Formats: sequence, C-alpha cells, structure tokens
Amino acid sequence: MIIMVMVMSKRFILGILITMVLGVVTAKVVYSKTILKNDLKENNLIYFLQLGVYIDEDTMNDDIKNIENKLILQEDNKYYVYVGISKSKNNLKKISKLYEDKGYSLYIKEQIVMNNEFLINLEQFDKLLKEANSMEEISTINSVILSSYEEMVIS
Repeated sequence: MIIMVMVMSKRFILGILITMVLGVVTAKVVYSKTILKNDLKENNLIYFLQLGVYIDEDTMNDDIKNIENKLILQEDNKYYVYVGISKSKNNLKKISKLYEDKGYSLYIKEQIVMNNEFLINLEQFDKLLKEANSMEEISTINSVILSSYEEMVIS
C-alpha cells in the first residue's frame, strides 16, 4: 500500500511538473511573439545612407576604393553601397558630411529591419552620434554601426 501511494505520488508530482514546464514554455512563446510584433510595428524603421547602386562589380569596386566605411549588399543582381545607418535623419546629416565633402552624392533610403538586438544597439549608437562633434568620432561610431549591421542582421 505504501509503495502504491509512493508510485501514485511520483506520477502525480511528475504530471504537475510537466504541466508547469509546458505552461512556462507556452507563455514564453506567446509573450515573445506578442512583444516582437509590437516592437516591430512601432520602431523597426531605420534610415540608410546610400552611396550608389551598381550593376557591375568592377565599376563599383573602382568607385568605392577610397571609401573606408561601407556596407555592400547584393540584391536582384545589383550592388547597393551604404555608408551610414541610423534611426535619426539628423545623425545621417552628420555622417553625410564625411562623404559630401569628398564630392559624393548620397541618398536616404528607408528600410524595415527585423532584428531587435541590432535595433537596440542602433539606438545606443545614435545617442553617441548625437553627441559626437569631430569627424573622427562620427567616422568611428559609423564604422561600428555598419559592422554591427553586417554581423547581426546579414550573418
């Protein structure tokens, strides 16, 4: 009788533990999807500072050989060259001075990014860019932003 009660108790406890684990996992999945949808609806729009779009890779490489900080994305058999990323158009104006002084024409392109980790990091970098005054500071922060995008979003 005692053995039977212990077996029933173990089964009962095991059943409760399994139910609790399933409840926690289900809640976590539902919560993360809800948070993710809300976050992405409200603030996943960022701005890219586009230097150009190229069909020929050799031409692109020749045109951008003197540009240190850049991001190259290939889509639809075209090469898109970006030299800045920010959530703030004012910060893009700061970055654009690095290139406009050298004679480059730049375009602002809006893009939706689905990587919350990158978006959170970008907000922090934007705060640094807002306070940056020297071209060296702006260039360094911009380089880190472009590398972070490449690492977190593209890879």
